[in-house]
Amino acid sequence: MKTLLNQNFKMKIFAVIFAFFMWIYVMAEVDPIIIRDIDSVPINITNMQELELLELTPEYGTDLNVRVSLRGRRSILNAQITRGIKAEGLINNPKEGENILVVDLKDVDSNVEYTLYPSDKQINLEKKMVIRKSVSVVQTGTLPEGYEIKEIKSNPASMYIEGPKTLVDSITTLMTTLDVSNYDKDFSKKLQVIPVDRDNQEVKGVSINQDTVFVHAIVVKTKTVPIVLDIPNSENDELKLSGYTIDPPEVVIKGKANIIDSIKEIKTEKVELSQLVENPNLKVKLVLPTGVETQTPEITLKSSMEKVISKEFNISKERIQISGNGQLPDISDNPDISDFIAVKITTTDKIMDTISENDIRVYIKMQEYQNNPARVPIHVEIDEEVESIETTPLYLNLEG
Repeated sequence: MKTLLNQNFKMKIFAVIFAFFMWIYVMAEVDPIIIRDIDSVPINITNMQELELLELTPEYGTDLNVRVSLRGRRSILNAQITRGIKAEGLINNPKEGENILVVDLKDVDSNVEYTLYPSDKQINLEKKMVIRKSVSVVQTGTLPEGYEIKEIKSNPASMYIEGPKTLVDSITTLMTTLDVSNYDKDFSKKLQVIPVDRDNQEVKGVSINQDTVFVHAIVVKTKTVPIVLDIPNSENDELKLSGYTIDPPEVVIKGKANIIDSIKEIKTEKVELSQLVENPNLKVKLVLPTGVETQTPEITLKSSMEKVISKEFNISKERIQISGNGQLPDISDNPDISDFIAVKITTTDKIMDTISENDIRVYIKMQEYQNNPARVPIHVEIDEEVESIETTPLYLNLEG
């Protein structure tokens, strides 16, 4: 009996040992211990609120990732990875400049061993900065011929940018691009904006309080029209406007298509001759209809003036000629007709210097001598262009 009990005990001990080795075998084959490396696990800085209060932020481009090496049973590691590998970092006594970020894993199974590469990361903190920058709209594309953009407005016109000081300082404007192709009337678009530096390169690593704007473009029609001088009183008793030039002679006008299409010319303000006497190179404003604009609001009027004089010539009655067919009474022997006809010519002094008594032709028209006696008008001709001609007397009293 005692021998039988000893044999049973030995069998139980053997069974336990066998089971233990079998468990080790199964665990080694079915659920072995493995090592799993995971790259680029994001690090959550746990005292970020403290950094916010100190107006500090990690330098742009800082690698806030860590490589993790895990060791444990396959089943445990798989379960851990399924739950997620979470890395946390703490910056003790944060300050502007270089700091140490102490990294560790959160919520890791106690049966999992891990190693962090590195466990302490050097990190540079910068002052956080907020600045307001205006929105710049860059125009692309081509409008139809004869149209142009008068004005582009963005709403809002500026935005707040927040980020590391070095990045914020490099930003010159918030840029957006507006394609104006084929628009012949006002239009609006919702556009994306990006912060750019002086080279118009996008600055990343900053945040904008909103990343879109509404842009409104005002489109106008353009047209080139002649300029007309408004000079109602172009001469007086003593002076004559002998010539003038307008610089420029044409002007480009802008406005809504229905207005621009109806305009054929643009007049100047009224100019008096006395103004030109005082200033031969006179600046004159243009008179623009309502709704019309131009980049040339005034012109230069270059004028030349001449002095106007009068001179009287005494033409002998023997030189009076007859125009037409027929016979008139003898004028030269008529004692009732003055020996001379006084011809008063008014013209510029330059023209007057070229006129002599022989250039003046005095005549009467035969067809005007219909009755006897008759009162016949005296006519005068001269090759030069003059202002006026007067005769004394105006008529000849003929009888015979």
